Amino acid sequence: MNHNFDSLHDPDSPLNVAYRKIFGSAEDTCMTNLIETIANLFSVSILLRLPVRANIETYSAAQTIRQVCRERVSWANGEINYDGGGQDILSVALRSGKCTADNMVDQMITLLAAGHEITSTAAAWALITMCKYPRMQSRLREEIRESLPSPQDGGRSSVTAEVIGKLPFLDAFCNEVLRRFPPVAITRRVAARDTTLLGHYIPQGSNILLVPAAINMSQTMWGKDALSFNPDRWLQHGKANNGGARSNYANLTFLHGPVPSSCASAVSGLTADRAPIVSWSVMRQSRVGLSRCSGRRKV
Repeated sequence: MNHNFDSLHDPDSPLNVAYRKIFGSAEDTCMTNLIETIANLFSVSILLRLPVRANIETYSAAQTIRQVCRERVSWANGEINYDGGGQDILSVALRSGKCTADNMVDQMITLLAAGHEITSTAAAWALITMCKYPRMQSRLREEIRESLPSPQDGGRSSVTAEVIGKLPFLDAFCNEVLRRFPPVAITRRVAARDTTLLGHYIPQGSNILLVPAAINMSQTMWGKDALSFNPDRWLQHGKANNGGARSNYANLTFLHGPVPSSCASAVSGLTADRAPIVSWSVMRQSRVGLSRCSGRRKV
């Protein structure tokens, strides 16, 4: 987006405070979970108007985030009109003419959420999975070290996204992490108008639950080893983009279609789990593993 939100050095910026309000305290989380559960039975719009603190603070925070996004879109439009703009995702999207300013604000909200939550969740599951499968960890390290320059080369060689994208097992491993452990396990859509779905009548206002955590592990879609963590499914001939699934809708990590999909958060999700793996493989000599601390496992 060609902008540094400085989240690490300014934890009390309006954007950071807004996200803390959305994800909330334990008390707010319990209320939010209760509202989400009831929303499966009743209209979401009605429940979101309940005068409870979780709703009030979430609405206020959402307005703050939307305003930040509006300001960035307005700035990018000005830059494009002045000198053509930069090569960041916001400028490129606006320059394409396929996104209106309002639509780009919505996409930015998705990207910011992806940067705040989805990327960290994807990276965490990638590291945990490396710990559980040491042979895969070694295989990743070997591929990365054979293909990327040594950190001792004095920075003479650069590591680009294009170079990282050409590492087949890293790509397969990360695709399998995102399939097996989707950062967003369940989400909801509301029917904007009367329609049908596979012959079933769906009236306007109906809640429709999308459950990537279930679809991504469907044996009907993925075969008998659907519950297994198997990166090699993505390395079979002609299956690099779908892992051998029987339908483009078998992988709902980014809500629609095979990897990469049209969801804006896919850009962040597909990159997030690769970066820590590459950094660890290049810089560290030791393995990563799980240890127990106060009854819980940690990396």
